[in-house]
Amino acid sequence: MLSNKCLEMNEKSRNIEPETPESKQMILTTQDIEELEMLIAGTGTMMIDWGDGTSEKFALVDFDEDAWNKDYTESADWWKNRDKILKYGFLHVYADKSPRTVIINGENITHFSCDGNPLATLDVHKNTALEKLDCNGNELTSLNLSKNTYLKELGCCSNLLMDLDVSKNAALMVLACANNHLTDLDVNDNTNLEYLLCDENKLTNLDVRKNTALRQLNCGKNLLTNLDTRNNNMLIHLCCEENQLTELDLTKNTALQYLDCFSNQLTILDVSNNIQLRELCCSTNQISTLKLNTQLLTLNCRSNQLSDLDVSKQTSLRRLNCSQNKLTNLDVSNNTELTKLYCHNNQIESLDLSKNIELTYLDCKANQLTSLNISNNSELNDLYRYWQQKLPLHCDSNVVLLKSEEENQEILPLEIKEIKSIEIDISPFLNGLSREELERFLYSN
Repeated sequence: MLSNKCLEMNEKSRNIEPETPESKQMILTTQDIEELEMLIAGTGTMMIDWGDGTSEKFALVDFDEDAWNKDYTESADWWKNRDKILKYGFLHVYADKSPRTVIINGENITHFSCDGNPLATLDVHKNTALEKLDCNGNELTSLNLSKNTYLKELGCCSNLLMDLDVSKNAALMVLACANNHLTDLDVNDNTNLEYLLCDENKLTNLDVRKNTALRQLNCGKNLLTNLDTRNNNMLIHLCCEENQLTELDLTKNTALQYLDCFSNQLTILDVSNNIQLRELCCSTNQISTLKLNTQLLTLNCRSNQLSDLDVSKQTSLRRLNCSQNKLTNLDVSNNTELTKLYCHNNQIESLDLSKNIELTYLDCKANQLTSLNISNNSELNDLYRYWQQKLPLHCDSNVVLLKSEEENQEILPLEIKEIKSIEIDISPFLNGLSREELERFLYSN
């Protein structure tokens, strides 16, 4: 929330003549509010009728991106830059909590932000100079942008929009309309679009074939059954999770660095041609064939139908989650930079991690392990597995962290030759054992 410094910073600019033209009028209606805050940039002057009998005139300050995007939190950095930040801030405190109609007259308002206010309506169609509009986190059900032909950035996330027409906004480069109730979104006329965030809507179709400049696409949590990105060869970031996609052709997206296609209906995924890809999440699909690129740093392919997983060429891999598949074997001997490994709920019989000396976390429970070699994993702090039988643990050179029973005692490292205590989940395999049998399994040498 902006402080009363906003009023102090603009005190000298009040009561400026002449009157700004009514033809550039912007109208906001609110729910019950006690205060209203906005960020406004532009040139010339403006007048604000706050809807409680109070009107004020201000000199507008031209847009500065660094100051506009500054995080409004109390910190030394914030205080040092307060003059630059607060010059855009306008805060009005009302005497009582009531609905308001606020009218802003300004000839050249280019940037307007009213995020997080309980606005019911927002009419900006007369503000033809507008280049950036942020109205996220309100209660808007409609938004008329037909006259805002200079608009380059639009943020209207977390509202109640049922439809959004951006066909007249050809200059648009950033469109963020996530978390609304949109069933259709036509961006065919927005050929300059670089960032499109339309996740958490009810879209059944999304055509981005004409958006060849697109660099980031977030369309997750919709109802999409198809997504064609073959024309988007500049795409770097793609999130299409929680849809109903049965296939995903990424062969043309060679610039892609991040992909999240979690929770779809994919059976095959080929990212071998995506040489820039560093992070991949394809969990909770039906994938039985997974072709990887060689530069991956993070791979999450949990909850699929994989019976084989070859990561021998992914030598830079640092985090791997291949749990809840059908793997009987897992070779990570070439993945010497691996720090976290989740391979639980498979059918793995033997696991040799002696070459993964950077490993700090291992979850290998619910497998068919008869051998587990962690003899060189001196950084391993967490080990989770089912104690399903007397499993040989090769664990020389391990350093485990033991915590004193006394409160507020520091954790002390203790080098030992054999791990005596590990986290155990016994439910799937030992439910039928008596208490005496269970204790023999857990505590006997």
